[in-house]
Amino acid sequence: MIEVVALFFDGTDLAARVLGDLRHDAPDDWTWLEDVAVVERHHSGRVATHLTHGGSVTEGTAIGVVTGALVGLVFPPASLGALAVLAGAAGAGIEKLRKDTELPAGVASEIQTRLTKGSSALVLVGETADVNVLDAATMQFAVRDRLRQTLPDDVVDGMTGRFA
Repeated sequence: MIEVVALFFDGTDLAARVLGDLRHDAPDDWTWLEDVAVVERHHSGRVATHLTHGGSVTEGTAIGVVTGALVGLVFPPASLGALAVLAGAAGAGIEKLRKDTELPAGVASEIQTRLTKGSSALVLVGETADVNVLDAATMQFAVRDRLRQTLPDDVVDGMTGRFA
């Protein structure tokens, strides 16, 4: 099964530091770490996303692309957002993308809601076993909130087909 997990931290730099610590101590078989995205919402409200694809080629590479797609759908690039606002269609455009990929509305809105100003998150779309490892490995850190949801197979197929 494929799941999405978002781990939320107080502080805009904490998620990146946690990911750095995980990478430093990670065994070689944690290739899924290359698919973890860092999302930061600064005190000004500006959102920065950092996709960490490091070029590992694994069987799950298409799933790794889904993490980037999910983050892009939830927090579109500023230039895309600015153009959409000028066209008066920001909300409608993002909603259309969400519907086209069949991403459950609750996942996107929950990530947006829980990522408050001055906070950051680690986001991973991956196999349940990998999500379990990430969840367990972050227990030692000050995770403020956790969101975890299984994605139906048809959603994953739709997203990998569109973005992979």
